[in-house]
Amino acid sequence: MTITLITECIIFFKSAEDPDGLYGEDAVAAVLDEATRMKELSWIAVFTTLSATEGKCKIIGNVKGIVNWAYRLAREAETGNKINWKYSKITADDAVRAGVLKQSVIDEARRTLPNGMFLELYYGIPFVNSSAKFAYAFDKSKHVGKCEVNYNYPIYLSFDFNKNPICCSVIQYYNETIFIPHVIKLDNSDIYKLCQFIKNKFTIPGHGYNSDMFIVNGDASGNNKSAMVKDNLNYFRIIKAELELSFKSDAAAGQQSKYRRKSGIG
Repeated sequence: MTITLITECIIFFKSAEDPDGLYGEDAVAAVLDEATRMKELSWIAVFTTLSATEGKCKIIGNVKGIVNWAYRLAREAETGNKINWKYSKITADDAVRAGVLKQSVIDEARRTLPNGMFLELYYGIPFVNSSAKFAYAFDKSKHVGKCEVNYNYPIYLSFDFNKNPICCSVIQYYNETIFIPHVIKLDNSDIYKLCQFIKNKFTIPGHGYNSDMFIVNGDASGNNKSAMVKDNLNYFRIIKAELELSFKSDAAAGQQSKYRRKSGIG
C-alpha cells in the first residue's frame, strides 16, 4: 500500500515480518510502529537503508519487557549516549491531560488487568514477568539522586567477583531508605587493588582508617574454590586481611558468605 502526496513524495506501508522486504528503496525517512514487537533484523534493514540518504527515523512502541533492541536503544537515547537522538515518553496520564483518553478508561484498565501488565502498557514500566527485571517499579526521577556517606551509620561493602571490572557497591540503610553513595569499579584489576582503593577512600584526614564501620558481603563465588587467587586464599579471606577487619565468619549453608562486625550490627 502506498500514498502519493502532491509533492510526489510516496509513503510506503510495509510489514516488518520479513526483514528482507525492507531493503532496496531509496527512503528518506521511516516510522517504525510497535517497535518492541519487531525483529531486530527488521530494524537493521531500515537503519542501513536510511544510511544511504542520511534519512531520519521515528521509533514508536509500548514497553514490552527489557530484552529487545527497541528498549535498549531507548535507554541509550534517554541517557544522552546517542548523538542526534531524542527520547520521549508518553504515559496514560499524559493521554488523559491531552483529552485522548478518559480517566475512567484508565481506572477500568487498572481494575481489570494484572498490575504488572497495566503498568507496562499504560505507564511504560517493564513488567517483571516479561523482562526478568527485579525492580520494575523503578523510577529514575524518584529513586536517583545525590548522596554522601554518612559516617554515623554502618557501611555495607557488597563485592561482585569474577567480573571485569571488579566491583564493590557502598550501601547504607537508615531512615527507612537505602543509600548507595558509591559504586567502585576497577578495570583490569584484582581484589588486592580494590581493597587498597577502599582503604584510601575511607581514610579520613585527621581520623585515619577505621575498619569497624564496615559490614562486608558479596556474591557466593567469593567463598568458592573458583574464586581462588594467590596464596591459596578465597576473596573473603583476602578482604578480611586487606581491610583489617576484626570480623568473624557468618556463613550459613546455602547462603552467601559474609562477615559481620563483632558488635552484631547487621
